[in-house]
Amino acid sequence: MNANKIAYGLILMCGMAFVGAARSEPQEPAEPPVTVKEVEFTIGRVMHVNAPCGYVIIQCGSLPSADGEAKVCREGAVVARVKINGSERFPFVAADVVEGEPREGDTVKQVMKKIVRSPDDGRKE
Repeated sequence: MNANKIAYGLILMCGMAFVGAARSEPQEPAEPPVTVKEVEFTIGRVMHVNAPCGYVIIQCGSLPSADGEAKVCREGAVVARVKINGSERFPFVAADVVEGEPREGDTVKQVMKKIVRSPDDGRKE
């Protein structure tokens, strides 16, 4: 009879362990690693400069967001900074000169932040 009690106790303990494991919280997959990169891209060219009033007109391939800042480059060097003021008529947009001296023909570049996840993005196939 003592052996039966021991066997019954073992069976009961194993059953309780199994039920406890079934009730435990499911494990959520870990978030994939994320990095933020700054990406610079050309948004257009300076078409007109109004130095006395402190603005430029930029011809853009796609309109940048209003209130965004951009760099004006000439021969690979940054020569001015402008702030897009929201006045637009596609493909042209007006921007206030924050600093520097832009000229007609200068390239306008904007820096955007891009979220980059791990190559597999945490997915299993």
